[in-house]
Amino acid sequence: MTIEPVTVDLFVRSLSPAGARGRPTGTIERLRDLVETGRIERYSVYVTGEEVEVPSDAPAHERGEFILDRVAAFRSWAAERGVSLDAFDRREVSTLTGERYTVLALPVMALAESVGGDLACVAPCSTDDGVVTVADRLESLERDDGHGPRDDRDTRSEERTGRLRGHDAVRS
Repeated sequence: MTIEPVTVDLFVRSLSPAGARGRPTGTIERLRDLVETGRIERYSVYVTGEEVEVPSDAPAHERGEFILDRVAAFRSWAAERGVSLDAFDRREVSTLTGERYTVLALPVMALAESVGGDLACVAPCSTDDGVVTVADRLESLERDDGHGPRDDRDTRSEERTGRLRGHDAVRS
């Protein structure tokens, strides 16, 4: 059996609500522990902001192309597995001048797990059994039981690294 590396991308808002401030730090500590125990090969953290404008006529790179591309991949993954990503919500916004535009609201925290370079799980997501949260997915990785809506693959790895990245994808 081929052992394929597991990587995790964690997306957090830059301005989390006061009650959630400790959660990203605790989650990052758990990811570090997963690297140390060999359950995952590496992780990356991206600071996203609360929402990103969905481009209409402007080039997407000016409006958070990275985040929009990742969420498009998440939606494809969800459609293939019959799960939903309710936390990634599109809505129309109006300005005081009457201008209307569409934004993609982002969850306080989201996790994308990849196995061998292929997207294997996104949290939060809703399944027939309920919601799989970021905490649920981390618990599964810590147990290494593969529980949750992801592909069945052997996910252990000998290489252990961790990194932290910032990515600003909010509209100024």
